[in-house]
Amino acid sequence: MRYLEHGKCDAAQPLLQRATVMLESLNGPQSAEVNIMLTRQAWLCRRLGKHGEAEKACRRVVKISEDTAGTSSHEVALALNNLAVTYREQGRYSEADQLYKRSASIHKAVSGDSQETAMVLSNQAWLLCEEGELHRALPVGEQALRMAEKMLGPGHTQTVIVARNVATILHRQGQYNEAGALFSRCAAFLQALKQPPPTTMMGVLAGWAANCVCLGHINDAERLYEQALGIARAETASPEATSQVEIIEALLNRLALFRKQKAAGGDKEPKP
Repeated sequence: MRYLEHGKCDAAQPLLQRATVMLESLNGPQSAEVNIMLTRQAWLCRRLGKHGEAEKACRRVVKISEDTAGTSSHEVALALNNLAVTYREQGRYSEADQLYKRSASIHKAVSGDSQETAMVLSNQAWLLCEEGELHRALPVGEQALRMAEKMLGPGHTQTVIVARNVATILHRQGQYNEAGALFSRCAAFLQALKQPPPTTMMGVLAGWAANCVCLGHINDAERLYEQALGIARAETASPEATSQVEIIEALLNRLALFRKQKAAGGDKEPKP
């Protein structure tokens, strides 16, 4: 797994495939060890943009989990969530939505309010947000946030991720003050940690900056974008972070251009 830790996903894939074949020979094709390796393969294929391979691995994990643990088990719910993520990244929103609903229903039946139920609900809310169904996304996201706060506490990293998603939904609804307050709270909780997850912090700062632009708080937006950019540049092993460098730089350039236009007598508002 050292290749994954250093962001070398291309080199890691054949090693994972080889390890899976070996485990199938040693422990059987439906063993727990094979299921774990297939789940890792699916995650890696999504990172590499190989969604067809990711879907194939996820489907196999669902089948193994159903055969070995039962169709209404915790293991199946986790597998369905991962398959839903793959569908979402393929733009297959309706299919992903149904899987998220089924996964959340199983988690709720097995363990009631739980961290797992909250995470699936948050994923479903984000899916609805991406679809533009904000009227559906917000109540699902808020339900996930209440559950995460209850089960994990408001300052837990996973709770912050759920809260960030709700803040983004509020932002897209035009509820900028409410969104700003929630982004600010997320940042405060992360800053209180000894080692806040870099990509999570980057996402919170960038989302908060975009919200500040909509409120006309350009100085705050620039400061927050600069902080997010510093994180993105430092996380060279993270494809998610490095992909954001050019985007954040472009946003900062747009704000700088807005300042020049405003100084010259223009009044065109920048876009977040």
